[in-house]
Amino acid sequence: MTRLPIPPTWPRLLIGLLCVGVFTMSCAPSPDGKYMDAFGKAPSQSAFDALLSERAEAFGVSAAAVYYEVTGEAIIETFLGTDQDIDENSVFQAASLSKAVAAAGILMLAQARDISPDADIRPYVTALDWEDIPGGDAPVTLRALLSHTRGVNVSGFPGYAQGEPMPTNLELIKGESPANTDALRLDGETGVFTYSGGGYQLAQLFAETVSGEPFPKLIERLVFTPLGMTKSFFDEALVESQIAPLTVATADAGLLPIEGFPLTLRGSWNNYPEAAAAGLWTTPKDYAKFIRALMQAVNGKTPAGLPKAVAELMLTPVTPNYALGLAMQDWDDIDNRSFGHAGANRGYKCRFLALPAQQKFAVIMTNAPGGAALAKEVVFGLMSG
Repeated sequence: MTRLPIPPTWPRLLIGLLCVGVFTMSCAPSPDGKYMDAFGKAPSQSAFDALLSERAEAFGVSAAAVYYEVTGEAIIETFLGTDQDIDENSVFQAASLSKAVAAAGILMLAQARDISPDADIRPYVTALDWEDIPGGDAPVTLRALLSHTRGVNVSGFPGYAQGEPMPTNLELIKGESPANTDALRLDGETGVFTYSGGGYQLAQLFAETVSGEPFPKLIERLVFTPLGMTKSFFDEALVESQIAPLTVATADAGLLPIEGFPLTLRGSWNNYPEAAAAGLWTTPKDYAKFIRALMQAVNGKTPAGLPKAVAELMLTPVTPNYALGLAMQDWDDIDNRSFGHAGANRGYKCRFLALPAQQKFAVIMTNAPGGAALAKEVVFGLMSG
């Protein structure tokens, strides 16, 4: 009988860690329908808060903020922090909720420059050698990029640890050091939904090139200031002391493989130079100003602080379940249509959902992997209540 050699220490350790990772992933928390129902039927905010605390502990979430509004009235605004003070000034990473805000700003810029969402943007982005990019020999439009239908690779981004060198947007698009993701390709199937944060970075490059402004300043000017979003910003290397009176709800990511296994991330956060795809810092109540404007457009009103034509463009489905920066559901059913999005950065998990016909929406932001399941229970529960 042939005896296999015993692997050296580091491969054995790696094998062990992978086994633990598989086990951990299999034990990842999932939402429970009975608690969704309980959140929806909570008789008071105190009862809701007690349930939130119970479920946050069960999911290993140490910080969360929730905002729920019906017909313009705040029904629930609550904060949870077991090892840090969380209040109305605590900002979270919004992760992929960034995409809708980014889409709004990019489309507003295009509208101001009389550039159609269906125009080929390659002539505007001269920093790229499009012929050298796989799939770059065919037109690239904002509508396709912002709806994930242009066949761009790189679905998401892991971020960069504090103090770690970060790439420029052009470097990460090209996959050049210090980027930690692949160079972008456009060789997927055009017209088919393939979720791609990379596509949003191409749209961001278009906006930066056309405007001549840094993306954070552009979105501040076009979106945040008109909407009065005073607690929202893009900052790829955030220094907490520079945002006072705002504070950071720090991440609390454990050993789940999807959180960068085997390293933990506690009391800190990863930086995201991928602003359009994942770089927004905000609070649920501040993000609600953006949701409210979109909902006004759906209901035939003129949005406060957002051009109606842009809002309507964002809310026009490209595929059955996705428009521009927004996930859609039952859009042909006026009474039950909804729009929303989920977000997942390292440690930060968030979600929002809006029901325009019922004039209500909910937003939750959390700081831990288990927040994904908690967010589903809270948001779906409130929306069904």
